Amino acid sequence: MIDTHCHIDFEAFDEDREETLKRAFDAGTEYIIVPAVEPKNYEKIAELVKNEPRLYRASGLHPHNAKEADDKLFEKIDEICRQEKTVAVGEIGLDYYYDFAPKDVQKTVFIEQLRIAKKNDLPAIIHNREADDDLLEILEKEQDGSLKGALHCFSAPIETMEKALDLGFWISFTGIVTFKNSGLTEVVKKAPLDKIMIETDAPFLAPVPKRGKRNEPAFVRYVAEKIAQIKNIPINEILDMTTKNAKRFFKLATLAAAFLLSFYSAFAQNDEYDDEEIAQEEFVHPYPKFIGFGPMFGANTAVETNYLPNNTEPNISYDGLPAFGFAVCYGATDHIVLELAYNYSKNEKIAKDWDYTIKPSVYQNFEFSSNFILNPYSRINFYGTLGLTFMANSFNDVPDKQIGYNGGIGMYINVQTGYGLLAFSGEWKINFETKKKKQRYKSRVYPDGITVDTKSLYSIPRLTIFFFPDF
Repeated sequence: MIDTHCHIDFEAFDEDREETLKRAFDAGTEYIIVPAVEPKNYEKIAELVKNEPRLYRASGLHPHNAKEADDKLFEKIDEICRQEKTVAVGEIGLDYYYDFAPKDVQKTVFIEQLRIAKKNDLPAIIHNREADDDLLEILEKEQDGSLKGALHCFSAPIETMEKALDLGFWISFTGIVTFKNSGLTEVVKKAPLDKIMIETDAPFLAPVPKRGKRNEPAFVRYVAEKIAQIKNIPINEILDMTTKNAKRFFKLATLAAAFLLSFYSAFAQNDEYDDEEIAQEEFVHPYPKFIGFGPMFGANTAVETNYLPNNTEPNISYDGLPAFGFAVCYGATDHIVLELAYNYSKNEKIAKDWDYTIKPSVYQNFEFSSNFILNPYSRINFYGTLGLTFMANSFNDVPDKQIGYNGGIGMYINVQTGYGLLAFSGEWKINFETKKKKQRYKSRVYPDGITVDTKSLYSIPRLTIFFFPDF
């Protein structure tokens, strides 16, 4: 067996890397290809392949890191391509599922690295997610007969596979083929035996029956077993064929190396499989929100209509009322965060406006809201919020309890820490009452009294500091 794509350099293996490799080799894995993702790991991978004869490397820049590319980095990748034990350029490609780099930047960086691969007569390890059309278009334009490559962690439709094969590219499968909702059964059936390879993309995408655990190169056999089951042929035939394919593809007959494929398989292919089902294996969400909590600070604004004896109805806005509270939230999905919040503010200004005859108004809001995140995989998330509010207010010592509703916009600024995620939420939320409650007040200014309509609107620009522990 050859694991043609394994990120053994990742921190997930720092504590037991030697033991993990031993298990893989004991299980019959001949070689492991370690693809690069970003420049900071280039030297670490170099040391790993130098000290272990059964490890080989690939050099490249993942599309998520495309913004880091410059001429100096391209020169570095080109230099590594000429070094011993480098067998491919990768992991490179396009990823439109996440927005870590603009599409135009990804395309430019992808094309430049394909040309480095051709220049050095090396195959390319290609990452593709939700970018089928653009990826195939680039491959077709760059295919001059000298470009070789494989679409790693393949999970795209049959049509994409067929077009890639027609252009001379190969296909590599991961543990996704073992997932019940992968949608890959027909793809695997039609994939030609002499053009497929197997990989783990460890530590991600652990195959059945190891789902929920950290993936490792010893598990590559489960991928082969599932392919054998789908194609209804003996497992040894799959193992023999994929091993020969990998050696031929990476020229391992003379070089003794294996194939290297993509960085986040979670980040890898199209969304044809069930994202929710594989979320825990992929660990792809860069800023996951599960259970979070934290303090809230803000400034309330209360708007009230006052009916005066002279039949005027001025609206009075009491701005800048200090507000504070607490919030707890739950990430129901990547795009939806449910939030329960309490905030309190006190209006001393109303007493001054009506000649100290009215006692301070107290506003207490218990909000249940749904925050709909537009771009959950970015460092800064923008969202809209909508929900219900239970208002336990008090006007001149007269309680006013009712159900209202809320809405607004906000953003999270996500900061990863060693203990969990900090999300700084800046939000403008408006709470509306649903019924009027008029009260009559007397003052020296208006001895006949005034009537205040307490149908108020509370707009709260506020900051909440959420902490999401790393469970």
